Amino acid sequence: MLQMEDIKDKLLEAEKLLIEKKKEEFRKLSAEELLKRLPKERLKEIEQKYLPEHVLRFMRKTRMEVLGEIAKYPKNRMGYLAWLGDGHIGDYTEFLQLHVYYARFLVPLIKTLRNVGKIWKWLI
Repeated sequence: MLQMEDIKDKLLEAEKLLIEKKKEEFRKLSAEELLKRLPKERLKEIEQKYLPEHVLRFMRKTRMEVLGEIAKYPKNRMGYLAWLGDGHIGDYTEFLQLHVYYARFLVPLIKTLRNVGKIWKWLI
């Protein structure tokens, strides 16, 4: 019995060390890198909880599920055409507005969540 308890304790300790190692790795990343590493469903959960309502309405209007996805499209006409090709709706100014919302709301939000320590529950 004592061996089983020792094994459980060692496993718990190893898990804690692994989590701390991952946290340290994520602390070194920029907000943009953290956004890339967040799973889509986790990012959507963060956005639904913390983004302003007018941003969420605008995302629905343009058929953007996750605002973080806009980063994969460059801010030019080719990026706009790729964005349209992926099934989104909107003109070029709406496409650029999504980039502004990304830079003005989502990136600072991720930085804030990282600084206060709330981002870890979505990353780990």
